[in-house]
Order: sequence, then C-alpha cells, then structure tokens
Amino acid sequence: SICSTIWPCGTGKTLTHLAATRAAGFRHVLAITKTAGRRNWIRDGARIGISAEMITGRGVDEPAEVLAELHEQHPILVVGYDVLEARAPGLSVLPWDAVIFDEQHKFKNLKARRTQAAIEFVRHVPVRWGGTAPPAPDRRRDLQAQIQLLMPDRFGRGKWGFLRRYCGARRGAFGWHDHGPTKCCPVSRDLSLELLERLRYYWDIRSKAELAPELPALTRVIRHVEGVDAEPGMGIEARLVAAAKYKADEAAECALEALLERGKVLVVTGRRRDVEVLAGRIGRLAAKAGDLNRNLWLCAIPGSASLAERERAVDEYMERAGPACFVTTYGWMDEALNLQDTDLMVVCQLPWTPGQEEQLTGRVHRIGMTRPVTIVFIVA
Repeated sequence: SICSTIWPCGTGKTLTHLAATRAAGFRHVLAITKTAGRRNWIRDGARIGISAEMITGRGVDEPAEVLAELHEQHPILVVGYDVLEARAPGLSVLPWDAVIFDEQHKFKNLKARRTQAAIEFVRHVPVRWGGTAPPAPDRRRDLQAQIQLLMPDRFGRGKWGFLRRYCGARRGAFGWHDHGPTKCCPVSRDLSLELLERLRYYWDIRSKAELAPELPALTRVIRHVEGVDAEPGMGIEARLVAAAKYKADEAAECALEALLERGKVLVVTGRRRDVEVLAGRIGRLAAKAGDLNRNLWLCAIPGSASLAERERAVDEYMERAGPACFVTTYGWMDEALNLQDTDLMVVCQLPWTPGQEEQLTGRVHRIGMTRPVTIVFIVA
C-alpha cells in the first residue's frame, strides 16, 4: 500500500502507475504532479482505456457538488502541486482509494505549505504511491520530506533528530549541520543501515538495464556534416553560423527520409531562432514530395510558447498518425513531456551534459512505445 517507484527517466512511471490502479480495481485515485505534466496522465490513461480529468486552480470557491461529480465520473483525477494546496479542504472530504505523487522529488522543503498540505491529505488515504527518477532527493535533508509524503510521522517529525539518527548529521562550531547528496541510487554509506533496512520494503529501485525488456529497441546515430571548413580563413563566429546552416539542411533531409515512410519525427535544437528555420526547410522539402505535402502535419513550438499552446500541440501530435513532424527546443523537453509515439528524433546540437541527453532520450524512448526508436545527432 506504500511504495516509491524510483526508476530512471523515460521508463514510463506514469503509464505503469495507471496500469497498477486498474489492476488493483481502484475507482477513486488522485494523481499529484507538476502543472506541465497533467496532460500526460490524461493521454496515457486514454492509451489504456482509463478516464482521467484535470482539476485546475480556477473555481476554488465553486460548489462542492461540482468536485464530487468529477470524483464520480472519472477514476483518475489529476491536480498540480500548487493547486493541491488551494483545494486540499475540498479534496480531503472525498473518499479516495489511492494517491500518487508524480515527480515526488519536487517536494523538498518539509516546512513548505504545499508539502504540509500534501502530508495532511495523505493521512486519510490508505494507498500512497510515489514516482521519481534516481537519485530521489538531491540532499540528505530532502529525504525526510520524501518519506513524510508517503509515511507521515513513521520516522518522527523533527528535522535534526531524523538527520542525526539516519543521515550522519553532526554538531559543528555553528550547531548541527548536514552536507552532501544522498546518492541513494546506488544507496550511499551516508545513510544508516537502520534507515536502509526499513526503506527497502517501500522503495522499488530499478536501473534502466533491469527495465530494458519493457522498452522499445533504440538506435543512436551520429551524422557528421561535411564542408563547414571549406572556406579558408573563416573565424570562429563565422564557422558557427556556417555550421548551423549546414546542420539545419542535414536535419531537414534526415527528417524527410522518415516522413516519406509515414513516420513521426521530433526535431530538437538548442536555439529558439532555429525552430522556424528548421520547420521552414522541412516544409519546403515536403512541398517537393507531392503526396507528402498534402498529408504532412508540421508544427513548430519554441521554448517561449505558453503552456496552453504546448499542450494543444502535443495532444494533436500524439493523436495523429504519420507523417507528422514536431520542431522544438531543449528548454521545452523537460521531465514532464511524454512523446512515446515518435519514430525518429533529430538532435541538431549535442546536449551539454549526459543528464540532458538522458532527459532528451527519455522523452521518446519510453515504456508504451511499440515501434523501434531512432535518435540522430547532427555533428559539424
């Protein structure tokens, strides 16, 4: 009844939790997630035949009958972190079979009002699940908030008592202090054996290798652009501008190859100004392909687009069959975006860090995708 799913990003924790609620026969489940991730629960629920609906912050003072009607109509209700704080009194009076905290590492401060509202809410819910990518918290002190969400008061309420007993906190010249990350996946020696022994019954920690049989086949390809250094005496700035042009042409041609096979393509760039350029070049190439131009769905969403624009575009992309092409930026590809219906992802600039590359890969290489996935990195 209490479980925290600590799986790597892109392993389909949302879809797994939804399938588990159906298998358990739950009729009333509240999913708590970040605002940008609410639509993922609705889309993934529709994939497996579960009706889900969002509860927004608007209408906080609306009659309780409206909330009760949503509660009866949909087995899954989805609410944002901050909206939970505002609507906790109305939600607490309704009967719930389970509560799910998506991306539970966002609850770090035990004294924050939204954390306190969530802890008070779960006291009345028999089944409590959480989901996050490892490591679960960023610091040892954040671990207490993670535990309190699912098991209020199980390990005590005091901050320093918890840190001293379980996390190796010690007294220094300026009082008690605690430093460093938990690194709880793999589990760090900084955590006491007593805590690890008690938590192993509640934490479901798995690596990507363990979940590999559930994931689609993945192919990574590096395509090198030739001809960028053809002009002698070219400066660094001029070389970067030339490289961007060559890479845009290569990315458009790569996307066209998949679109001609009626695939779904995601093109990602690190610069906002390149989004419209890439979309324009893909559109011009498609215009020369006859039937492809008539059937192609092409959408360009820069990182500055509003959340409403983003949700509309993602809904349409996920509902459509190929050929379909989505062009966007790194800043838009965060942990709250699930695009597991993508055949090809083209990355126009290499990510700065391995973590950023893992986040990009996790948007398309996910549990729930049944076709092979190809990721192409354009390098100049």
